[in-house]
Amino acid sequence: MKFKHIVSFLIPILILICSAGCIDDGDVSKFNETIMEESQQIADDYVKKMHEYKDFDGRNLELVETLTARCPYCWSFKYEFDMQSEKDIEVVDRATATILVQEGKVVDVVFSAGMKDEKEPEGILNVSKLLEDPVYNSKVGVYGRVDLLGELFCPCFELASGGERVQVWYGSMVEDNETGMPPVSVEGLENGNWVIVTGKLKTAGDHRSLNDFWASTIEKPVSVDKSSGGREVKVSLEKTLAVTLDSNPTTGFRWNLRENSNEGVLQLVGNEFVIAGAIEPPPPGTGGKEVWIFEARRRGASKISMEYIRLWEKDVEPAETFGLTVLVE
Repeated sequence: MKFKHIVSFLIPILILICSAGCIDDGDVSKFNETIMEESQQIADDYVKKMHEYKDFDGRNLELVETLTARCPYCWSFKYEFDMQSEKDIEVVDRATATILVQEGKVVDVVFSAGMKDEKEPEGILNVSKLLEDPVYNSKVGVYGRVDLLGELFCPCFELASGGERVQVWYGSMVEDNETGMPPVSVEGLENGNWVIVTGKLKTAGDHRSLNDFWASTIEKPVSVDKSSGGREVKVSLEKTLAVTLDSNPTTGFRWNLRENSNEGVLQLVGNEFVIAGAIEPPPPGTGGKEVWIFEARRRGASKISMEYIRLWEKDVEPAETFGLTVLVE
């Protein structure tokens, strides 16, 4: 009987001792406290130093998902980027790297790579082409003019080209599972600017409407006009060039691209007629400007030559000409 009383007396004491030890081991003050932004920077740096990214021409790095893991100060960051195929240098693979950061250290990495989805849109599109045959949640570049920036009740603006518009979001991009994309700076951006927006066309969801376009980058192209004729212009690889020239289609004259000496280096993306300060189609008889967008696809040089002509007139000297040498670095 005494033994039973002793055991009954000791059990609560042992439970208290055990509980105290468990609480002490779980004291969060013993963990290395880090915030999500610091952890993301650690993950960013890790991916950029990966063998696959450094040695196989990694580019177009994009953070596509951020999740809070079930451990103290843990976040999982999923990245996608393009890389040269390890099997064939002429092939571009799409790589995915998921980085788990715990207490400021990378503790797990999952990597995979494969050929890019053939259904993904190729090259840079205008808004009309983007919406004509929409492909959702695939990375694509779209060019156009900025409108309604700072005038809408959202971190967004409208992008116009090809006679169509799309609403571009640069903040508050939240998926249905509450994960989100980081905001994109619009500092220095003004209505009327021509830009290249890289991002994804979205389906409808809890926090978005059908055909919202979520931006991952917003860039201004290198811009030249008539005053740059006859000069050399440098453009970085995978960036864009915008050539802006006075035009009045009501006279029958339009600019025509007579020569692009190296289309493998410099590729024509598209051209638009616009009127300064206007996004909507202009009234008849109004003059404006033609904007020609080119993409730098490979390192090298290309000469472009343009002429201002009536296309139906034969053996007639052009009213104006324009030429430029583009160096892609």
